[in-house]
Amino acid sequence: MRRLSVMAVCILLGSVAACSTTEASPPPTPEDSLTDRAEASATATPDDAEQTSAAPTDAGEDPGIPELPEAATEDTEDGAEAFVQYYYDLINYTGKFPKEGILEPYADPECGTCDNFEKDARELADSDSRYDSDVLKANEIQALRFEDGYRVEVKGEAVAFQVLDRSGKVTARADAVDRQDVVIEVFYSAGSYQVESIKLVTA
Repeated sequence: MRRLSVMAVCILLGSVAACSTTEASPPPTPEDSLTDRAEASATATPDDAEQTSAAPTDAGEDPGIPELPEAATEDTEDGAEAFVQYYYDLINYTGKFPKEGILEPYADPECGTCDNFEKDARELADSDSRYDSDVLKANEIQALRFEDGYRVEVKGEAVAFQVLDRSGKVTARADAVDRQDVVIEVFYSAGSYQVESIKLVTA
């Protein structure tokens, strides 16, 4: 599928990688920015975090991996939209209940942002850490068929969240971003979708 150039819309913060560093980092590229938000906007330093009690919100009991809706298996624009919403649901789930390998089946091997989301889940699981809430929200999803796949525009936002260690102590925070729009390219094959690329819309 031909790559699409993405014209911007005003979001400079990236994404969802858990980190408590206080060092400045280089600006994220559109492909990487959705997986750098916590690092870019973490407000808790290691010293601050040790003095912070457990987060007031909690992920609660694991409800199990979200089920793929039947609508998200249809080779239609509505199906592509349902799939992208499901992918967002999986991203949020793997942040609150980190498990490796949940996102991987739905991503093309060349999707760098997808790989970063999978790495985030792995690192959270390995460190026995988690996010205390959802991290991404899709407010409006619109898909257009494009060659052998779909170009899906998502008008969304990044939700404020905290990173908790195994004891429930806050180790980092990320602020909310009221507008975080992305373009996601997906393709359909053998009854299922895969994400080919995720790019932040910038201007």
